[in-house]
Amino acid sequence: MRRARQADRAGSAGHLGLDAISGDPRVRYDYGNWTPVLASPTGGVVYINLQYGIDGADDIGALRQTEMRFASQGPTQLELPARLAFKILGMQVKPVFGMDSRGQGRLAFKRGEAGIDFQTTTAYLSSVIPLIEGGKAAPLFALDVVNSDGTVSRDPSYPDLPSFPEFFEQATGGAPAGEACEAWKAMMLAGFALQKMIVVPADAPEETKQMWRDAVQTVVDAPSCRTWIRRRKIG
Repeated sequence: MRRARQADRAGSAGHLGLDAISGDPRVRYDYGNWTPVLASPTGGVVYINLQYGIDGADDIGALRQTEMRFASQGPTQLELPARLAFKILGMQVKPVFGMDSRGQGRLAFKRGEAGIDFQTTTAYLSSVIPLIEGGKAAPLFALDVVNSDGTVSRDPSYPDLPSFPEFFEQATGGAPAGEACEAWKAMMLAGFALQKMIVVPADAPEETKQMWRDAVQTVVDAPSCRTWIRRRKIG
């Protein structure tokens, strides 16, 4: 976990939640010891090289028969929900672990070393859409918004893209269900609904927690902050 310079607060990234729920033996932190004061979500999109002649759910037969490589940071990293989605769909995707970042995964895709890729919202909007517009890639589905009641909604950042459950239903005629689907939802909540957090120790004085809540609320409400977010195409 990336800690701030002082011990009274820290920052958390989405893959830390996936590491924790996946039982990664390297985990040395407990979410129960933290109180979040700010949580920021993100989304993501799975896209494929057009060389396969696949550009949507109607091509599920070819999608299942085509072996593809997927550049991954590691077994429990941020792309874990995408990899589980591949498995639920019955795809033959071989992860190649060892990427230092999702940016490296995107470069592997651009070089033709990986046939399918996933990027979070900001990178998709800034770096993947040009590939799509250039005829080098096609989006398949979005990693979506999982609501508190367990339902899944389309990501408002790309409302024209089907959610993963929608893509599955379009491809197979039935909605995804079962333990794998529930695991996918849990991973989405852990890694994407809480993609970035600012946390303070759970045993911190209540006045300290409230001070941080007030501070982050001031930042979030500031017009300059909202303008910066829109310009960055973050949300």
